[in-house]
Amino acid sequence: MEGAMGRIRMMVSRAIVRLVNDGLKLQSVQVELLDGEAQDDVERFQNYGVTSRPKDGAEAVIVCVGGLRSHAIAIVVDDRRFRLRQLEEGEVALYDDLGQVVYLKREGIMLSSPLKVTVEAPEVLVHSNNVNLGGTGGAAVGRGHHQRVGQGESGVRAGNSRSRGTQGWRKSWIAADVVASFIAGSGLKPVGEGEPVGGIVYLDGKGRQRRVRWWYADGWTATVYLRLDGSQSFEQSFSLRLKVEARS
Repeated sequence: MEGAMGRIRMMVSRAIVRLVNDGLKLQSVQVELLDGEAQDDVERFQNYGVTSRPKDGAEAVIVCVGGLRSHAIAIVVDDRRFRLRQLEEGEVALYDDLGQVVYLKREGIMLSSPLKVTVEAPEVLVHSNNVNLGGTGGAAVGRGHHQRVGQGESGVRAGNSRSRGTQGWRKSWIAADVVASFIAGSGLKPVGEGEPVGGIVYLDGKGRQRRVRWWYADGWTATVYLRLDGSQSFEQSFSLRLKVEARS
């Protein structure tokens, strides 16, 4: 009976993390238990989809399966030296010892880092009515918009570019001065700064102009869709170019 009680008392212990082996399928740690007792190769269980490598001195809760000290596992590891404090009820955060934070606050998500932030993706989509670059007073990134003109109808609505059937069409590059002349004659007011740097005209199977697209050095692109009924659709969008760095 005394042996069983002793095993029960030894089932759960506090420990200090000393070494970490992160090269295994399941991370293992070396921990220091009561009275300087050390345990090697203690498996550390983490939640699926979230992983971390604790620093020397982090604290752990160790469970000894069946009360056997030879079968210890780490179920929780925390580090009071770096934990974010004063969170509001319901808030969640990811953090590290360098001050990098992903913080799900009550008023929105905050991403903060004293280091470089890199995004790697074949395509990046941002859906927002108000995107700003830079700090206070930074330049705004405009949202693409669509304007229908002609036949007495005008207006502006927010929205994404729509694909239109272009089977059998051909395109031809046009010089910047030709684009500028087209803009002047159309009465349109693009938001791109400066003169256009180039453009493309699309012709349908009968050689009729159906689309004119041009772009600016600041990232703006404008497109006019020319309908057979004489009306036009005008769209503008901003392309946020990301730097892609090859990994060594």
